[in-house]
Amino acid sequence: MSWVAGQQLQGDKYNIKKKLGTGGFGVTYLAMTENHQQVVIKTLNETIIEHPDFAKFQADFQNEALRLGKCSHPHIVKIYEFFQEGPLPCLVLEYIEGEDLASWVTNQDILSEAKALHYIKQIGEALVEVHCNGFLHRDLKPQNIMLRSGNSEAVLIDFGIAREFTPNLTQTHTQFVSDNYSPIEQYDRRAKRDVYTDIYSLAATLYAILTGELPMAAPVRAAGAELDPPQRFNPHLSNRVNRAILKGMALLPEDRPQSVQEWFQLLGIESAALPQPITTAAGTFRLPSSPYRPKSLGVLATGIAVVVATLGVSFASWQGQSTQDELVLEEIQRLGRGGQYEACINTATNIHQTSPSYESAQGWLNTCAQELLDQAKQLAQQQDFKEAIIKANQLLEVSLLEAETKSLISQWSNNLIQEATKLYQEEGKLEEAIALTKVIPQTVATNKQAQEAIAQWQQDWRANDHLLREIQQALDSDNWQDVTVKASQATTTYWQKQIRIILDTAEARISAVEVEADNRFRNDAHRICGDNLECIMHMCESKYGGTWFWGVHGSHCQLPINPT
Repeated sequence: MSWVAGQQLQGDKYNIKKKLGTGGFGVTYLAMTENHQQVVIKTLNETIIEHPDFAKFQADFQNEALRLGKCSHPHIVKIYEFFQEGPLPCLVLEYIEGEDLASWVTNQDILSEAKALHYIKQIGEALVEVHCNGFLHRDLKPQNIMLRSGNSEAVLIDFGIAREFTPNLTQTHTQFVSDNYSPIEQYDRRAKRDVYTDIYSLAATLYAILTGELPMAAPVRAAGAELDPPQRFNPHLSNRVNRAILKGMALLPEDRPQSVQEWFQLLGIESAALPQPITTAAGTFRLPSSPYRPKSLGVLATGIAVVVATLGVSFASWQGQSTQDELVLEEIQRLGRGGQYEACINTATNIHQTSPSYESAQGWLNTCAQELLDQAKQLAQQQDFKEAIIKANQLLEVSLLEAETKSLISQWSNNLIQEATKLYQEEGKLEEAIALTKVIPQTVATNKQAQEAIAQWQQDWRANDHLLREIQQALDSDNWQDVTVKASQATTTYWQKQIRIILDTAEARISAVEVEADNRFRNDAHRICGDNLECIMHMCESKYGGTWFWGVHGSHCQLPINPT
């Protein structure tokens, strides 16, 4: 039940303008208030409504919204209201005019050290407010930091309304991959998380905006690869900032600063006295023993799929199958956010039903499937029914969309059969017409209609091809009458065009023969009969096999086409 432009919520309080983005469980819309103020409305998407745990998702959404609503800070996106629209819980958020930090770096350039620290200071202070309310952001990255237009203010957005059930909806840019900002403890669902978890992500964000490079993914580092210091990519960085970033990105939680204030001191950032959140010192986090220690794997611009491949058996033995499934889930999320919906669907089917990640994977599977179906619908609107069916055919195994997909494929198949029929009948492209209809799945009812059409085309082709050969033989035998009769039996525009070529040749030959026969008759009649009309008429009928016609303008001998 996606909302459309112009739809009213809460009476006429909110007017939907457009959809901003869709994730595995959530969807955001741009809306206009009755006072003509732009706002963002976030809610759960269609796939969650059908989920057996929908009631739990509703409650979690509301609880997290209420907690986040306590975090009031100039550099945190404002929450205006929480309401229920039918079965859907809705969160009304501030609309921020500007661009996210990832886009700015991608489109402009890396930030200077002073400018980067200016924004990190603002976001760090916002984080303290979050932490003091007993909340973790858990998805810090440049894409989730907005820069307001017209000033130098950064705003922390998209808390995910609990990352466990509503993945990030912000646009993903190719230069930044979410996995590269997550600390090692976020790859183990059993590991403890605390303030140091967000500090790692904030340090990784600073790394990225100062270098334009992706920080190496934590699991790759856990396997033995060393993180390149940011100074390697940006030699203009001060030693102090270089060291502070590496400290904030320490692989083990206990080796990182345990508060934002502590990390600010390492960066040399002076800030007003920050309240200290209640935090627990990180315990010892054990890393797996690795059978190898590569000198450097470089800065990875890939998703977690490459991470899994790099870690191999050592990482699997450390975390077990459940952790591997979590990594696959991260890959599914990356693919879905990046618009690689086919790969998202294929990967999601690899998570076994007994896995703790199964339900999350199914949510992403349904979301990617819906996005792929939307793409198929757009292709159909553009009259590209073949590609629409090819895309939709991948969704027949997605139970949530199976019925709708079959119905749409049947509709599009009818259009495709008409298109293929026209291709055969008007252009004679039999093989192309057959290939076009071959994309229609066997599981839809219109496949039978397609097979019947193919059989009819093939039968028609053989009949017309045989007819064409007979006409050619008649032409070669100067059997003009047979040529004319058979030419009228062609059944399609294409074959009529082919036979018309032969018919034109025949008619030209007939005309020449008639002229020749008429001249021969006239010469013989004049030589033998002179002006004796009775003699001329007798010669026309007896010798030439013609017929004497009397007309208003005179009489003449109508000779046969094949004079004997």
